[in-house]
Amino acid sequence: MKALFTFFTASLLTLACAYGQNNILKVQQVGSENEGETHQAGSANSISHFQNGFGNYTNTRQTGERNLGNLTQIGMENRSEAIQIGTSNRINATQAGNELKATLRQNGQENQIVLSDNAGKENNQNNSSSIYQDGTGNRAELSIGRNGGKQYETSSDNTTWTKQQGTENQAFIGVSGNGNRVRASQDGYNNKLGEAMPKGGAEMGITVVGEQNDLTVYQTGDRNSAKLIHRGNNNLINAEQGDGQEIKGGLIESHDNTLYVSQTGNNNLAELGQRAAPGKVFTGYNHLWLYQTGDGNEAFVKQVGDQNGFQARQTGNINSISYSATGAENLGELAQSGNGNQVEAIQKGDGNRLHGGGKFRNVYEYSSESQAETALQVGDDNYVKALQQGDYNEVNYLQVGSGNRIEGEQTGNGHLAEIMQNGINNSHTFSQTSTIP
Repeated sequence: MKALFTFFTASLLTLACAYGQNNILKVQQVGSENEGETHQAGSANSISHFQNGFGNYTNTRQTGERNLGNLTQIGMENRSEAIQIGTSNRINATQAGNELKATLRQNGQENQIVLSDNAGKENNQNNSSSIYQDGTGNRAELSIGRNGGKQYETSSDNTTWTKQQGTENQAFIGVSGNGNRVRASQDGYNNKLGEAMPKGGAEMGITVVGEQNDLTVYQTGDRNSAKLIHRGNNNLINAEQGDGQEIKGGLIESHDNTLYVSQTGNNNLAELGQRAAPGKVFTGYNHLWLYQTGDGNEAFVKQVGDQNGFQARQTGNINSISYSATGAENLGELAQSGNGNQVEAIQKGDGNRLHGGGKFRNVYEYSSESQAETALQVGDDNYVKALQQGDYNEVNYLQVGSGNRIEGEQTGNGHLAEIMQNGINNSHTFSQTSTIP
């Protein structure tokens, strides 16, 4: 085993290690405007790079397998870049300070990146981190505003970007604080942003806690899953799976994706989409679950494709759901509990169904056969507007409370509509219009 330790306060350093095994390289930058480059090739090597001060820069490169890179940034306006190429490599990165920037890249198989900040001990603001992984079986873990399992609000206005390309990759992201921006993108097959449906409800995936945080997620391909959790007020989630973009004159045949979204708090917004090519073989079969608890929340959901499922539950007052589905044999199950809520639903295609809450057949919710749990809306002064276009579609509405209103329309042939209102001062307007074959 060879070990090299370097310490400097104001200098330009370039170190290169030839191909080998079990080499150890340690570098410290203390002071301001230092620069350093380190390279290792081989297996089971390690680099530790420490920055403390202002305006320092480091660049680290490792090729081979089972290599380890440790990066620590403390201070202000420090920059760190690291790249690993090979198999079973790992990068550990820590940011503590302000206006720090880390760019971490891995190319290969079964690599891992772990990024965290020194929450609770430092005020971390305006930091940015970018993680790029290309290959198979890679894993990314980000923890911002968290330390030792505790959550802090000392991390604010930070930006994280995670991008994975390939198959069977995973990302786990936890953020606490205010004004943070989280971006995650996965392109390929069998990728996961956490476990979309963990048994026992364990919190895995992307969890953001605080105020005015933004979370954006994109997944393209098949059999991908994501679990997104927001806790706090005035937060935004924007998530899309299978973007349905045009390729060689056609749409991507994206299918079997799952998306679980939970927001707890007030005045939150969820913009969600699952897109595929309706009418094609092996397209659709996507599933989306949405849960919002609090007041003044909004959800906009769009599904394109066949045999997709959407289940939503909002609890609180003055909440709204806007849902649209284009394709055949799609199912929408919506439930609201509270006052002054609204639902707008549009389904275009054949054999679609729109219901109240139903039984919520998934691991996150237990439902009985009681009327309150199968209703579309429970409370007062609620409103539903629904439109179905096509043939052999079905709606089932139940409202429980007072001053509620339903407006609906079915256009086509062979439809079924069931409407029930329980309470006082309720009203409904519903029309069915047949088309001539």
